[in-house]
Amino acid sequence: MKKIFSILSAIALVVGFTACSSEQDIPYEELNNQQVYFPNTISTTVELSPEATTFELPVMRMGTDAVTIPLIVTMDEENPADLQFPASVSFAEGKKETSIVVSYDPTKVEPGFYNDVNLSFGPDYNTPYGYSAVALKVGQAEPWVSLGLATITDNWVFGSEAKVEILQNQLYPNRFRVLNPFTEIALNAGAEPNGAFTEALDITILKAGDVYRGVTVTQDDIIVFNDCNTGYPYDETHDIWMLHPSDFSSMSKDDSAWGNCRVVDYQENGLPTQFAFGPMFYVQDDSGAGIGGWNETTATDDVVITFPGVVIADYSAEVTYSGKFEHADGGISVEAAVELGGDVASAIATVVPGRDPSEGINGIINGTQGNVTEFSKNGDVRVAMPEEAESGVYSFVVVTYDAAGEAQDYGYTTFNYSASGEVVETWSLAFYGTYEYKSVFANGDGSPYYDEGLEFYISDLNENRMKISNVFYGVDFIFEMDDDGNITFEDQYTGYTDAKDGDLMVCDMHALYPGNFPTVSYYQNGVFYLNTGYYANDGFWGYDDSDNNDNLETFTLTAEAGSKPANAPKKGAARKHTPKKAVKGIMPVDKTIRK
Repeated sequence: MKKIFSILSAIALVVGFTACSSEQDIPYEELNNQQVYFPNTISTTVELSPEATTFELPVMRMGTDAVTIPLIVTMDEENPADLQFPASVSFAEGKKETSIVVSYDPTKVEPGFYNDVNLSFGPDYNTPYGYSAVALKVGQAEPWVSLGLATITDNWVFGSEAKVEILQNQLYPNRFRVLNPFTEIALNAGAEPNGAFTEALDITILKAGDVYRGVTVTQDDIIVFNDCNTGYPYDETHDIWMLHPSDFSSMSKDDSAWGNCRVVDYQENGLPTQFAFGPMFYVQDDSGAGIGGWNETTATDDVVITFPGVVIADYSAEVTYSGKFEHADGGISVEAAVELGGDVASAIATVVPGRDPSEGINGIINGTQGNVTEFSKNGDVRVAMPEEAESGVYSFVVVTYDAAGEAQDYGYTTFNYSASGEVVETWSLAFYGTYEYKSVFANGDGSPYYDEGLEFYISDLNENRMKISNVFYGVDFIFEMDDDGNITFEDQYTGYTDAKDGDLMVCDMHALYPGNFPTVSYYQNGVFYLNTGYYANDGFWGYDDSDNNDNLETFTLTAEAGSKPANAPKKGAARKHTPKKAVKGIMPVDKTIRK
């Protein structure tokens, strides 16, 4: 019964209900020309087109008389697109709709930036029929489209590679973005940076005539990019960053030092094959505060980004010196083991004096080099020494060619040559000792590495000439000491050759920069204190530039020649680990002031 009762009660309520007319609910209000509003269909985000100079916003009203209504505009002080709004809105007689026409400069639009704009007609023009005020975001999106996984190859900081996503801007096809460029490389190496990893490396390709940072570019296909933290912790505060040369005052006025940051080549689809970076590596924190860096702007492949799907041909040549050969007719040749890249069709080898291979490379390519050997297979290659060659350092140079006969790449090594008939310097073993490495040959954690039981010799021709045998990477280190114990030495090969940077050399820092490194190497109480630095083709790899002589590496005499220690290494044994490039010091001449 309760159910039937409730239904009947509901019916009675419906029957008893009397509807009111709309005239009774809403009092009549005379419609007038000042009831102006934005329709509720208006989009609150306005995308600016790079191919237009204006956009329109719809406005409506209730009246029909001709009228002009003031427009109130507020927006950010930052206005890169130079947005220009009218001061009022006008309706022609009988028209209930019109548009606000807004002008802008498409060349000044910054993709990714949106200006917050508020439009209203003021409190005197409120209406219940639509929006009397509207908040807009006006700007241009960055339509990045993923191209897939590229390969970033780091040949300078960590010496490894990783896959990274690369995107292209659809509005500006010359702009590319690499996501988290060094993150995987740094984490795989166990690095713990002080600052944040750079999440996006934005790269723009410039052409001759473009203007960048006020500089009119004179070269095609050079690239510019934002500051990028590699994630390598230089010390407890600073990381090593990869910066564009234009960041520095000494290189910001023209593009002559920017050329090795460039597009290597292009694919048939118009996309680059690779980006190559010859940057400035700089020690700084996230705020940009830094203490110095390494000038790598002469390099071409410290960092390389290879686009997805691109297969780079291998035209490399690895060259290892084997020895000297004297022939029955009196001629002399030298031999090197050469391993050619898989795409090499042929190669030419030669020998030139000095450690710089440029003379040999250019001579082979332009056909002016006389003593050459042509070959096409891996193995031992012999080249005749130049006639009347004197004793000294020489370079064994190999230039590789493709199937079309075009020169592609080169490889080389250096060796010491002794001419026949010259007096051969002999040495007498005098002591054994321990070398303390503090720089590039130090332990991975930065602590000194101790090479024990090394042999110490004195020249039989000059008692002031001495050498430590099997030091560094398995070579002899020769120096001279005067009667007061002061030590000097020439730049010497350490025995280590980097695949990209070439021979690693040791040098006398005091001789190079006496103002910055005032301590002359010296001997005292059985210890040789050596003011050493290390460098390769494109700059210094590192040393300690502190002021309390912590930079001095040492060789300590531990035993006389007649009592050879049990832990003495075998002569010629090379060191086991790869030298570090970024260690404790920075070249003082590279402490360039940033802009």
